Amino acid sequence: MKEKTCKVCLSEFKPARSFQKVCSPKCAIKLVNTDKEKKKAKEWRLEKKIRKEKLKSKSEWVKEAESAFRRYIRARDRLFYAKQGKHPECISCGTTNPLIQYAAGHYKTKGAYPELRLDERNCYLQCNKRCNMELSGNINGTKDTHGYKEGLKMRFGDEEGKKIIDYLESHHPAENWTIDDLSRMKSEFNKKANDIEKQLSDILT
Repeated sequence: MKEKTCKVCLSEFKPARSFQKVCSPKCAIKLVNTDKEKKKAKEWRLEKKIRKEKLKSKSEWVKEAESAFRRYIRARDRLFYAKQGKHPECISCGTTNPLIQYAAGHYKTKGAYPELRLDERNCYLQCNKRCNMELSGNINGTKDTHGYKEGLKMRFGDEEGKKIIDYLESHHPAENWTIDDLSRMKSEFNKKANDIEKQLSDILT
């Protein structure tokens, strides 16, 4: 058999068996103890994570779910444009400036309409500084921008865009998410974001 490097002392040795990892019984004992310590440390980290999550307030879970949601929205819309061979653009003004920071901008604000906070129909890629912050979402447009409403129609077509607007403008029951709901949504949004980001990487490389 070919020589191997001992996992413990790093010396070269000729193994008696193909699955042998160490050069001597002394190193074997050390390896077992090291593996036990690693396992205990891993179990402790997991236990600590579980304990920490149990202590989280609902508002903390909402923030984490929303962070995953925003990540997903940004990835979703970047993929939408990448598939068309276009640069990402703002739903409210149409800018495609690559130097601009883009946010996941809500049509109905999460403060006034928390029930739509995690609704995919209520959030699209938007330039952060001007439309999202300075113009409070730029819903109806300005003299030099078309606005969020028109942006939805431009993206989805007049009929579908109007349906989305009518849906967002209609009454919705108050959100009643449990911590389990928020944990599940956080995981789902992160998973979808991971999948989309992989697709984006394949397209852009």
